[in-house]
Amino acid sequence: MSCVALVVVLAQGISQSSTARAFPEEDAGSLAFGEKTVLVYENRTGEENYQFVLRLARFRPDIFLEWESYSHQGTIHLRKKAVSEAKKITVGGLFEAGVDIDSKDVMTNWLSDQMFSQLIQDGGVTIWLNKHRIKMKLVGEETRELTVDKTRVDVPVVRIEDNQRGTWIVHKAKGNPVLIEYQTPHYHMRLTRISTSKSNNLRWVRQLPPVK
Repeated sequence: MSCVALVVVLAQGISQSSTARAFPEEDAGSLAFGEKTVLVYENRTGEENYQFVLRLARFRPDIFLEWESYSHQGTIHLRKKAVSEAKKITVGGLFEAGVDIDSKDVMTNWLSDQMFSQLIQDGGVTIWLNKHRIKMKLVGEETRELTVDKTRVDVPVVRIEDNQRGTWIVHKAKGNPVLIEYQTPHYHMRLTRISTSKSNNLRWVRQLPPVK
């Protein structure tokens, strides 16, 4: 994936609001994603900063999405088995320009249900990150501020550290363990804005594949 500056113009103009609020108790731990939800990440590699946009065409039981950077775009299908049971994850590895990716056993931008459950229950899990076997350890809980539908909210998260000098911030929600932030000494990605509006438009997906 090319690391270039990106100016993304979303059709609905996801903008920040200066009004902060805490997550209501009944919503704690649950960012509600669905069809046409848009996620905007800010990434940094070395001295280069760029934005990365995901648009969900279907969310659960599998995940089908389209993505775009400044110069590339594509689609990714994370199959049900991957969403549920995957022991592998990649950061950026499935985002190949012009390629429609069908992933049977590798996750990206979300932990699998099994990864997340084991972390919460046991305090740690061993997985594959790209081609490396890593050990992840749960080190705490906190909140992170995101802009969701133009409102700033405090989202409950868990902090995870791995034995390769990586730090992971993951939404604390069994049904939606989305990656909020990932940082190594040489790379940083952070989810900053979300829109769940049903009026969001997909740009390239014209027909959904069957659930697999």
